[in-house]
Amino acid sequence: MQKYKLNYRDLVRQDGNFRKKGDHLRVQTILPVMRLIGWCKNIDCECEHNFRRIFRPSVMTALVQQKYLRPYSAAYGWRLTPAGYAWLSEQGFPMQADRHTQRVNRRFENAAVILTMYAAGIDPFANSLAALREKDGYLSASVLRGREGQHPLGINLVSGFRRLGSTMFSVHYPQTAQRVIIQREIDCAQSAMLGSGCTEQAYLLCGSSYTDIYRALLEEQTSCTGKRVSYARFYQQISPAYLLPCNKDGVLQLRLMQVTNYRPRLAKMLGAPITGTHLSDCDFFSADFQFPARIVADMELRQVFRAAQQARAAGYHGLLLAAFESQKRFLTQIFPPPFFHVAVIDEQALCILEMGADL
Repeated sequence: MQKYKLNYRDLVRQDGNFRKKGDHLRVQTILPVMRLIGWCKNIDCECEHNFRRIFRPSVMTALVQQKYLRPYSAAYGWRLTPAGYAWLSEQGFPMQADRHTQRVNRRFENAAVILTMYAAGIDPFANSLAALREKDGYLSASVLRGREGQHPLGINLVSGFRRLGSTMFSVHYPQTAQRVIIQREIDCAQSAMLGSGCTEQAYLLCGSSYTDIYRALLEEQTSCTGKRVSYARFYQQISPAYLLPCNKDGVLQLRLMQVTNYRPRLAKMLGAPITGTHLSDCDFFSADFQFPARIVADMELRQVFRAAQQARAAGYHGLLLAAFESQKRFLTQIFPPPFFHVAVIDEQALCILEMGADL
């Protein structure tokens, strides 16, 4: 069998991105890039730009020169060559070479979700629901659909499954023109939850930005007939459902959601505790604003409406929304003043939670 060896000397840069000595370090530099592209099959320029720390231009250029990576194509994005797949196999990560070029846009969407998970420290290489029984991670639906002669997902539109503790998140990438059979998607989500040994069910709704996701969830399709309905209708039937952009903002959000008991711990850092049950959907009381507050950094938006209803019923003239800076503009458009106010959560607070320094 022919051996494919990377000529590391061609990868050495004067700026220190690669070292001239220590093959192990050089393999560590290029292996994540190769493995992610091989797993996703196709990665577009938007993903490359959003995750530039992974896909550094110097690395991509060198891999093309070594013929492990095909030159970028506007139609198909970045793809490995047969030599690239062979090198991955030598490193202990055999993958099925790309045999299809249909539905490339769907692959670009799947890649965006996978890379967002990876950048947030989530293992995106699960290959079965059984693997998610063993540990947290992400299983892309493309892995299940790519198996010869098997169609476990049928016509379901689910993009993948994210296990986090006892919760199974069904991941979707909604588009305005898509039609959803609600009960089929809910049954699929429940089956994944049970198959992975989880006890709770939730949804992640992904897209290129918060605005694009929300637009897809609002626009009704008048041409929908029978059981096939718009994602807007689907959104009304599922809960809890979190918006997740596939970029650095989504990475920040996922980091927060991975913190155990992030909501009560963050609330304790931000304000005074809520007393009584009349504000059950609020998280803390803001002494500065003299309003109850709801943490929305996880972007579960429908509970904001319930919290606002409770605040009004209790006689308050406003509700404070606590979110990250990158979410403020979008939230202000959806929940405008004068009743709603958005307060920014410093990213340092997230670091404190991740280190457990608040405990």
